[in-house]
Amino acid sequence: MMMPVQMTFRHVPLKDETFTLIQDLSGQLGRTWRDITRCHVVVDREQRRRRRRGRYRVRVLMSVPGRRLVADRERDHVGGEEALRATVLDAFDAAARLLADDHDRRIAARGAGRRRQDEASPVRAVPIIPEQAPCAWP
Repeated sequence: MMMPVQMTFRHVPLKDETFTLIQDLSGQLGRTWRDITRCHVVVDREQRRRRRRGRYRVRVLMSVPGRRLVADRERDHVGGEEALRATVLDAFDAAARLLADDHDRRIAARGAGRRRQDEASPVRAVPIIPEQAPCAWP
């Protein structure tokens, strides 16, 4: 299932390389984790203030049945496009880890409500005496 991906760029010029990178990474997430119903990627750059460097911030907001997950990464603006690319890669890596943890948590919760087969019905050995047997013995 191809999930819809919404992208928001704040104070960051929209470049084809960044756009295609986000599309590719979100497509990989969607193919790996099919239960994602929504994905919103926010790429932001803090405005420079006096003597402070700007920082890139990438947030990946995902919705899965019953939960909302957010992966958030920041990096200094030093390095320009390469810093932005690294921040996007880190954010999607964190998103993949969040999805894996959530999947493991749901599997564990699903199994906690069930009892194992050997715990549910213990097997007892009962000797059969020929006089009590339902069929005739030769």
